[in-house]
Amino acid sequence: MKRFLLSLSLLLLVAVAANAQKQGTVTGKVVEAANQEGMIAASVQLYSLPDSVFKVGVATDTKGGFSLKATPGNYFARVSYLGYVAKDVKVKVSKGKTVELGTITLEQDAVSLKDALVTAEVPPVTASDDTLMFNTAAFRVPEGSMLEELIKKYPGVDIDENGTIKINGKTVNRILMKGKDFFGTDKDMALKNISVDAVDQVKFYDKKSDFSRITGIDDGEEETVLDLQMKKGVSDGFFSNTDVGYGTKDRYLFRNTTNYYNDVAQYTMVLAANNMNNQGFSDGRGRGFRGGGGGLVAPKQGGFNFAYENKKLEIGGNVRANHRDTDSKNWSSIETFMPQIGRNQFSNSRSTSFGRNSSFNADLRLEWKPDTMTNIIFSPSVSYSTSDNWSQSVSATFNQDPFDIVEAYEKAAYGDVFEALDSIAINSNRSESMSNNENFSTGGNLQVNRRLQKPGRNITFRASYSYSNSESKSFSTNNVKYYQAAAGSSGYDRKRYSTTPSTNWNYNLRLSYTEPLMKNLFLQLNYSFSNSYNDSDRSTYIFDALTDYVMSLNHNYLLPGLPPGYEQYLSDSLSRYSTYRTQRHDVQVMFRYVTDKMNLNAGVTYMPQHTEMAYQYFGVDTVLKRDVYNISPNIRFRYRWSKQTSLNINYRGSTSQPSMTDLLDITDDSNPLNITKGNPGLKPSFSNNVMVHFNTYNVDAQRGFNVYANFNNTLNSISRKATYDETTGATTTQPDNINGNWRASGGFSFNSAIPANTKFTYSTFTDVSFNNSVSYISMNRQSNSVKSKAKTLNLSERLAFNYRADNFDVSLNGYVRYSNSKSSVQPDDDMNVFDFSYGPSANYTFPWYNIKLSTNLSMSSRRGYSNPDANTDELLWNAQLSASFLARNALTFSVQVYDILQQQSNISRTVTALSRSDSETNAIYNYIMFNVSYKFNNTGGKSDKKGGRGEGMRGFGMPGGMSPGGFPGMRIM
Repeated sequence: MKRFLLSLSLLLLVAVAANAQKQGTVTGKVVEAANQEGMIAASVQLYSLPDSVFKVGVATDTKGGFSLKATPGNYFARVSYLGYVAKDVKVKVSKGKTVELGTITLEQDAVSLKDALVTAEVPPVTASDDTLMFNTAAFRVPEGSMLEELIKKYPGVDIDENGTIKINGKTVNRILMKGKDFFGTDKDMALKNISVDAVDQVKFYDKKSDFSRITGIDDGEEETVLDLQMKKGVSDGFFSNTDVGYGTKDRYLFRNTTNYYNDVAQYTMVLAANNMNNQGFSDGRGRGFRGGGGGLVAPKQGGFNFAYENKKLEIGGNVRANHRDTDSKNWSSIETFMPQIGRNQFSNSRSTSFGRNSSFNADLRLEWKPDTMTNIIFSPSVSYSTSDNWSQSVSATFNQDPFDIVEAYEKAAYGDVFEALDSIAINSNRSESMSNNENFSTGGNLQVNRRLQKPGRNITFRASYSYSNSESKSFSTNNVKYYQAAAGSSGYDRKRYSTTPSTNWNYNLRLSYTEPLMKNLFLQLNYSFSNSYNDSDRSTYIFDALTDYVMSLNHNYLLPGLPPGYEQYLSDSLSRYSTYRTQRHDVQVMFRYVTDKMNLNAGVTYMPQHTEMAYQYFGVDTVLKRDVYNISPNIRFRYRWSKQTSLNINYRGSTSQPSMTDLLDITDDSNPLNITKGNPGLKPSFSNNVMVHFNTYNVDAQRGFNVYANFNNTLNSISRKATYDETTGATTTQPDNINGNWRASGGFSFNSAIPANTKFTYSTFTDVSFNNSVSYISMNRQSNSVKSKAKTLNLSERLAFNYRADNFDVSLNGYVRYSNSKSSVQPDDDMNVFDFSYGPSANYTFPWYNIKLSTNLSMSSRRGYSNPDANTDELLWNAQLSASFLARNALTFSVQVYDILQQQSNISRTVTALSRSDSETNAIYNYIMFNVSYKFNNTGGKSDKKGGRGEGMRGFGMPGGMSPGGFPGMRIM
């Protein structure tokens, strides 16, 4: 596989270089006459002379610049933008030469602008190079909406229950503001606190690492980002937005975001609190399709972010504090496949938990350019966090599905197994636990780059460090009963108290050198050394004999104090002290070939690694040492036909080491029904990852097309080998290496306006994934393990049709997802599940008092779940009425009604090679919120002439995450 990919990359390099055409280049910049600012997505088209036949065209980039290739000849370039007077410029293209058209100024067309108040439509998405640009004005949202509601409406976007954002299959790592870091990796600070009113465009692209940006050498360490471009009236001055709300069932919301911008700096302060589960609003598919939700959540957050820049210095950073209270109740039903005994195991449980988490984080980034040849970047960070949690659960395990005997197996009956189920019960467990955790960490990165005299030659030194210190305390009780065991082993009570302080540190040193070998071809050499250390000291005390030592839930989640003479209860079998040291050398050779249209990187990394682990168990000191040698290939290929059309192919091989706890040869039976063992013989895993992405965008037709495919397989992946005790129902798991785990996925998205009438738009997003999961299972310690295979296929489709007029828009949206799972150990229990949703939405702006009404109706259905209660039809109806007053609609009153028909639920399904499970978590969906929002703006800037704020429905995204207005245009104000 590795040899094939390396050979393929070399063939691509030779083929593209041999067929490169000698064309001419036309470059320039388009600016607006009123302010001399670059115009984004202006159209530049070349027509041949004298026949005026269209040859090639591009859209300007984010600074108004453009560059296009053409065969030698005479042309005229037509430069145009909606609402502006077009310009034609004659140009002669010569072989191998660049024609610079300079700055082209466009002036507003008064006649066109007047007409545009009714008919002009701005495309929802444009593309330039590897950047997708979403135009805010093309998506209708109401006054006061936050960024998250806007992003949900983008084509190809998926946001899961954990807030992870994926666009065209790629996960967004962080959010920037005007190209600068914005609260680090805490995306919620932007998603839930930045007003849509302030945002002009949202860019989606892969941000290169500082090393790649400065040296021009692609190191493969880019991260996917959303970059917020603020409106002109907001990006120079003071802007503040405050939102206050209160609703039924004691729901509340407070949010204030204050911004100050000028030519060289930007400052943002955020304060927010709510108890609306921190989930934003529904994307129209219903949270039941994703499950989770984490119970009831009440987050509070505050933060300050800044960025400053001059010719030689850039400095930025942030401080942020977060607090979160949680109240979660969960009901679950799990079926575990047991082919060796001819029947499966069924486990039902109910759990309740409360928790609170607090954290403080601070980041700083400094970039200094002492001269034109030197660049220095330093970025330190520090964090501190605490968490306190209490949980209680009752569960029962059966050798037959309890639903077959008791039709209405109520959630309240999950405690002691009642008489009707005694004959099939294996065990029951009533447990309670409480924990306190505290963690401090700090780290930093330093990069020094020096360009040498020869163009393309440079040397870079990089260093990083991190340190963390944590302490965890926990107390747990278990009351276990056995129903199938022999006399004398009917159950037991256990009490465990554990303390686990740990310390971790590591540092990394890296030196890089780049040498130009010939035109367009570069050699890069990298060497790095890393050293890491982990120290963990777990002490576990068994207090089974202390009948008076009990746990009590208290407001401060405080654990009971250790009893007098607690040292005598220390368990040698459950306590352990361990240290883990790793030293690693990376030697990398990378070749890079670059032309105007192609970028090819191919290289390999050799990684010798020494690991040493020392641990103390039962008073015996043991030292384990291991030396491994890994090779990691890396190929990245990109070809651009134009700024709107490109193909990317990436391959990366990577090695991962087993965790320290997995390597310890220790048995942990702190949970008597779920016993874990370590395996010191675990091998490292090696993963192959291939990604292909193609995108194109037609500016004139407002039509975009994206397709992607990903493949991943892991050699020596770590699986949990499960041994089941039929008598007690206990499961013992041990990590072991296994082959056969792989995953393939792909997707296709298309969005377009209907050519005959751009008021009509439509979009589609298709996604497919196939997962082959392999694991082990055995019935007892004497039997051989059986390899269990699960094949899971997921297909999903989203489709939206939209119509938008001046004061009215309507859309029809649909979403369907099909999941099929097959298990080799239980072929009769194959899963075929359908989740689908469909329905209309509408928004209407009344002609008086700026009153807006929004509503959506969708039918969400599930089919194929083993639990009959999960096969539901939920008719979800939401509505909002708002009115805005004062200049610039600064004051807005609104009322929102969620889940009017009270039909939304929170059920999810999970399937693995060993089991499948259904679960339900508590949540509040039906309530009414009354909101008041006020915007203060003393920027003094005039409104953006290229678009105003859209209207629409706040928080009620339609099925498939599509906009209620779809991909609408906007009125030019």
